[in-house]
This record gives sequence, structure tokens and C-alpha cells, in this order.
Amino acid sequence: MTFDIMLPSALIFISLAIVYLYAKLEKRVKTLFEEREFTIRDALLLVIAMGGMVTALVFVPSQAILVLFLWVFSVALFMTTYLISQKWYLGFIGPAIFLALYFLFKDTAVWKWYLLDLFAIIFIIFITVYVGSFFTWKTTFAFAFFLTIMDVIQVLYTGYMITTSRKVFDLALPIFIVLPVVPSLQFLMALGLGDLFLTGLLSIQTEKKYGKRFAVLTILSMAVVFGIVEALMLTYFPEQALPATVMIFSGWLIALSIGQKDKITSSPYSTEMTAYTILTIMSIIGALAQTIWWIFSGFIFGLLAITTTVEYRYRRGKV
Repeated sequence: MTFDIMLPSALIFISLAIVYLYAKLEKRVKTLFEEREFTIRDALLLVIAMGGMVTALVFVPSQAILVLFLWVFSVALFMTTYLISQKWYLGFIGPAIFLALYFLFKDTAVWKWYLLDLFAIIFIIFITVYVGSFFTWKTTFAFAFFLTIMDVIQVLYTGYMITTSRKVFDLALPIFIVLPVVPSLQFLMALGLGDLFLTGLLSIQTEKKYGKRFAVLTILSMAVVFGIVEALMLTYFPEQALPATVMIFSGWLIALSIGQKDKITSSPYSTEMTAYTILTIMSIIGALAQTIWWIFSGFIFGLLAITTTVEYRYRRGKV
């Protein structure tokens, strides 16, 4: 069996960096955005927007994609530098360095093997720190669920995620990290920034709710589940793309189910947790078998979500 230690290790270290920096910068970020928070509706709209963008980029010319992403990266680096330095004029340093290195080295091995991953890691760490301040525990749960469903659809059924990724890869834009499979060195594996964002967001919310120690255990759980499924895919389906959000969300749910069992079962949202768990398990099976089981599991989730809402409103009315 072909195992990989590089990508799961990167998942761990990037997530730890996100949790650490969020704790350091949380007050600054919340002050900057006036402590605004997403609702579940906002989380759903964000996922719809992400899915729509993936679809649209399939039909957008490569040069337009290049301009769009260079602008997004530049704005993100400006905000990152400004957040750290608290001086707006220093914010232009980050974008200037990024753009200069991109146009000078984008066709070289230096960019493809080192700088691409470096900027992708910097970008996703600070984007997660920024955007993570808008989420609560409840909206994070909803966002993770909606994103997983969207990822399964766009990777396995429409294929638009793969098509868009290839177009962006040809432009050498840092929207994923690319690492060799170690120890075999027979493959290169890529992990998108959306997957890293989800891992970081789940880690932040877990740390806020249950503390740093359990957050670390949760990160390890996500990395282990990811590593196991990755090994199976490398061994038996090396050409098959698989939505990484399924493994990440599953690892998070497993950690919560084991480590916080008493708190979860006593929560008014225990039915919702059960629904998410059932959905995730069936999505994994459906994804691996490339069937339409995700529709059936989504139907089950819808019924249980309605049950959870009624249950919550009933209990709230009795208090």
C-alpha cells in the first residue's frame, strides 16, 4: 500500500499555525470588522457563491482568471501586512513582492517547487484568520456541511472543480499546495486552499469551544482520516480525484464524537450531530463508489434537520 506523510503533515502544521495566529490576532481582526458574524443563511450563500465561481471559471478565459486571482491575492496580502504592521503604507509591500516574484519566476522550478507552496500557505493562513472571525460554532457546522456537499458534486459529478483546478494550475497560481508523496516519491499530490480553509476554520472553532488541547487532537484526527483515505486512493485508484472535504469533515466529526461524547449527547443539537454523521458516512461511500447516494443522504439530512429545528423551538419555548 502507498502511504504519504507529507500532505497529512502539512495539514497538521498549517492548521496549528492558523489556530496559533488566530489566538494572537483575534482582537485586531474583530475590531477591524466590527465583530460581525455570519448567520446560517450567510454560510449557505457563501458556499453557493463558491460553487458558482467554480462553475463560472470553467467558461472564463485563462487571462481573465489570471487577473482576478492576482487581484484577490494582492488584496489579501495587503490586508495581511496591514493587520500585522497596523500601518496602511506598509500594506503595499506584500502585494509588490508577490507580483514581482510571480512574473519573474512563474515559469521556473523555483516557483513551482517552493514559492507557489509558500504563497499558498501564507495566503490560506491569513485568509482563514480573517474570515474565521465571522463564524460561530453553529455557522461553522452548517458551512462545513454545505461545503462538503458542494465539493462532492463539483468533483465527482460535474467535474468542474477538476477542470477549474487544471486551468489555474497551468497559470501557476497559488490556490493549492503541491507536495511529493513521501516516502515513495512516485506521485505528486495537491490540496486546494478550500480544503485547508475548512480544516483551519474547524480547528479555530474547536479551540474556542473546547480548548487548545482538544483542538490539537481534532487536527490530528482530521489528518489521520485524510491520510488513510489518501493511501487507499493512491493504492487502488491513483487517477481518481476525491473531495478532500469529505475526509476532513469526517475526521472532525469522529474527534467530536469520541472526545466530547457526553457534551454532544446532552446538547439540544444532538439530533443534528447524528444527521451530519450519517450524511458524512453515506457521502464517503457514495463518493468512493461514484453513485448518487449523496441525494438520498441529503434527503435524510433534510428530514432530521426539520426535526432538530422543531425540537429546538419546543425546548426553547419551555425554558
